Amino acid sequence: MRVEIIFITLLISFLSFSISGLAIFNVIRVPTSCSDSDPSCTVDYVSSSNDIWETTTMNPSGYINATVFNGTIPSNAVIKNISADVEWKTNSGKGCWNFYTRYYNKTNGWIQCTGPWGETLLDWTKSCYFNETVIGDINTIKIALNGTDNDSKGNCISSTDFFQNVVNYTTPPNYTDVGINATDVYTGDAIKHYTQWGEQDGEGESLSYYIFSWNGTGANCDAGFSNDSALTFSTNPDWSNITKTIPATCGGKIIGWQIYANNSQNAWNSTAIQTYTVVTAVISFLVQMPANYGPCPSSYCYNITADTEATANQTSWISFNFSSSNENFREPYRVGSSSDTQDNANKKPIFRINNTGNRNISVSLKFNETVPAGIAVGGNASCDPDSSCCGTVQTSLINLGGGTTYQYLGQNLQNTTTCALNITLWGNVSGVTPGESLRYLFIKGNRSDA
Repeated sequence: MRVEIIFITLLISFLSFSISGLAIFNVIRVPTSCSDSDPSCTVDYVSSSNDIWETTTMNPSGYINATVFNGTIPSNAVIKNISADVEWKTNSGKGCWNFYTRYYNKTNGWIQCTGPWGETLLDWTKSCYFNETVIGDINTIKIALNGTDNDSKGNCISSTDFFQNVVNYTTPPNYTDVGINATDVYTGDAIKHYTQWGEQDGEGESLSYYIFSWNGTGANCDAGFSNDSALTFSTNPDWSNITKTIPATCGGKIIGWQIYANNSQNAWNSTAIQTYTVVTAVISFLVQMPANYGPCPSSYCYNITADTEATANQTSWISFNFSSSNENFREPYRVGSSSDTQDNANKKPIFRINNTGNRNISVSLKFNETVPAGIAVGGNASCDPDSSCCGTVQTSLINLGGGTTYQYLGQNLQNTTTCALNITLWGNVSGVTPGESLRYLFIKGNRSDA
């Protein structure tokens, strides 16, 4: 008669999260090799419960040892416990005594786990449980039955029907689709870190909670990894979405992050450590000048240039004195070069306008639309060689980027080749969010006496 002992273990997940299922899986491993004190052992006799017995003489003592077991354990298994099972019996009246089972694993060595017992004519299945969490080390497990003959009434004979090694395990949540919601990451950006988690179909387990961990903290973004508080999953599968604002101290640093997830069996998994580099924002203010086309190729330049804003573009002639009268239309400006940009050390004008026409002119500027938030653009002018020939000159800085109406920088510039109006742009981008934006700046010249 075989007595089966069934152990039911209730597992309560960490932090008292509710359990929606108890899914413990197992791999039943049977011997592929054995040895005993006789000293021969037929492994087929002890690898299944078929009432074909391997007999061992215990005089004065002896053993039978299952030395190698088969069975593949999933690589993502979380081991709950391992059983060492032996079915055996003895003959009667021969002094069989001090029978016990023991197991061997790499962590603990040989450990006695059941017994001692005396003789029995029954088929006994004796089991003991132990822990071995390293899957690779489970292959070192051995199970042995030891016994003693304590009298001289003939040999004590032990008969063994089977050994087995049952590995009980659960599986952790699995994940896919790990990433962030940005290609380039800048300080101040709100970055979502996401992972999709799920449990395998039919396992009866539920997702419990997840924890986000990253190293984007500290006075210099150097505090090491720190964990957020646990957040609860709401369904299966589900997403773990964590949004973090990148601190200003993390510019140029490598940010590492990962997410841990737990299920109703308290089995954990985590993503690999993900990384991204926070871009150090290089903010520049660039004015792209039209090409310098040289002298006006015709005395009627107004026929081949942009007479109105609607037909103007960034490579149009910049001509003033637009009119249909018989005036001498000549190119009244010198285009600045790519180095003619404003900085504290090199204050070059973007335009130098000398009126070579035959009427006094006024010069005004505007953008085609308001410049982006965080950018300030100003302009002013100076007269060369002196202010006597430039009329009214806007020498103090005025805001050009906040509106779309023309603002004068010079009025009543005289029609003489010895007088020039220098126009300078100033930019302040200290408050801008990194990005790229394009605006067109219109420069208009009109006759002062029109």
